[in-house]
Amino acid sequence: GTLAGKVTLDGAPVGGGEVQVYGADGKHSASAAIRNDGSYSVSDPPLGPCKIAVITSTIKEVPPKSKARGPVAF
Repeated sequence: GTLAGKVTLDGAPVGGGEVQVYGADGKHSASAAIRNDGSYSVSDPPLGPCKIAVITSTIKEVPPKSKARGPVAF
């Protein structure tokens, strides 16, 4: 089968990144790239209950992971 949809934020498409689908058994997963219009299509996703993750750096409010090492001063 195929799992398809569109990733949006506040009604606007989120282009770029990846959709990851994880089976409840923790053994099966599948992923697909997010197209510029926010659409994706995952081929052969796990069957049954799943968790879905959206990985993208195009959302400006979410800072990328820091490459700095060591303690952080606030």
